[in-house]
Amino acid sequence: MRNFHSLNTATAAVLSVVAAMAATSARAEMPKLIDEAAGFYAGAGIGRSDYQDGCNSPGAVTSNCDTRDTAWKAYGGYQLNKWLSGEVGYLDFGNANYGGTFSGTPFSAQTKTWGISAHAVGQVPIPIDNSWLNKISILGKIGTVYWDQKVDSSIGPISGSDTGWGLAWGLGLQYTFNEHVGIRAEWEQFNNVGTASTGGQSDIQMWTIGVNYKF
Repeated sequence: MRNFHSLNTATAAVLSVVAAMAATSARAEMPKLIDEAAGFYAGAGIGRSDYQDGCNSPGAVTSNCDTRDTAWKAYGGYQLNKWLSGEVGYLDFGNANYGGTFSGTPFSAQTKTWGISAHAVGQVPIPIDNSWLNKISILGKIGTVYWDQKVDSSIGPISGSDTGWGLAWGLGLQYTFNEHVGIRAEWEQFNNVGTASTGGQSDIQMWTIGVNYKF
């Protein structure tokens, strides 16, 4: 039920952006993108991650918790047309660090997660007649992530590892300098990462700034 609710929420958020831009473009001429040709592209980004429930562990009492860390990603894709691309990426979510007691025994633990994502990416230029602003596009993406998570702890009962699949979606802005180079600022969310073996499920958010190159 939670996965279905997350899918509805993510789809509604992405579609609301598309609908808003469509309504605006109905009143204004849509500017031409600098690069509207199909082709392959690659890029990388770095930023911060946040494990939304990253310090949970059944039976443990947590006394300190740090769910944010440096995160990065590398991605590649194929632009089908000026509106739509298919994209895959490697994600390093960084770590969540926490400690506390388990059955009266003090412990410290670290959760590490990496993943491989696959997205459909929509791109809509901002309809403003300005030589600088018309190079900005709104991005919306939705897809899936394969995740691999491991918990290392100073005591055995807290440690564990598992893999699985989750919903992946996000929004962002892209500024295109020319037909080859652009920069991105993105917010992404990865739902239901983790299992009981790694302390339970957590949604992971990621904010990144990156550069992409169109071949």
